Amino acid sequence: MAKTQQKTVVRENDIRSDEFAKLADDYYHLDLKNVIFDKDGKDFVAIDCPACGGTDHELSTEIHQFSYRLCEICDTLFVSPRPTPEKLGRWYTDSEYVGKIRFQNLAQHRDQRYANIVLPRISSFLEKVSSSLNKSITILDIG
Repeated sequence: MAKTQQKTVVRENDIRSDEFAKLADDYYHLDLKNVIFDKDGKDFVAIDCPACGGTDHELSTEIHQFSYRLCEICDTLFVSPRPTPEKLGRWYTDSEYVGKIRFQNLAQHRDQRYANIVLPRISSFLEKVSSSLNKSITILDIG
């Protein structure tokens, strides 16, 4: 009889507090304004589908002033126009959100993430492997 595996749902509150989520969201939007978006839009470039190079794509949705386009050939969802590589570089070097808040979140909530994300994944993997111990199996570990 096959064993049904119960999936664990991890909510944002399980890995960071509401107060921290609000602070991170505030910094994220401030950095979008100060680092990514300029007044004339010259730091944005339109691209075709990065997966297949297709030129047929349509607007799917807009989130935080970014236009997400859906490729009509391969169904890849991508941002276009997008910030130039130089502008993205500034996001990772000059951004308060990326430089401070995200890493602070990782450090402050390491135990919750480990308990709610890492351990369940390890347990699930071990259950699958242990049920196959008497069988000939191949395991590929990447990373």
